[in-house]
Amino acid sequence: MKEGISADHMTFSPFVEEDSDAETSGCRLYDFVVCTVVIGLVCVFGLAGNVTSFFVLCKHKTETATIFLLQCMAVFDSLLLLFSIFIYVLPYIYPYTGKLQVSNYYSPESLRANHGFTL
Repeated sequence: MKEGISADHMTFSPFVEEDSDAETSGCRLYDFVVCTVVIGLVCVFGLAGNVTSFFVLCKHKTETATIFLLQCMAVFDSLLLLFSIFIYVLPYIYPYTGKLQVSNYYSPESLRANHGFTL
């Protein structure tokens, strides 16, 4: 039978698994640039903007529901950005520095594998 086709389960895999150092290093570089640099910069600038807007809205003289909702949105957006740093940025720094390791216990893949449900 052809490579990638299994007669036992009748599954077909169109992907050819070849380990190439050039492809692996290119993928690692892409992951590092996208996950660490791009997402990291978006998170840092987003956190700075949220903190600035929160303090500006705290100094606002009127106490309206709109001001309160904007403050809440800044706080929860900051929390989302902090979690994004721990989920996307920090795990990709570790292979290059060897100094920081974050557990991926709560990642969607581990939840699917360990608990049997999909997200």
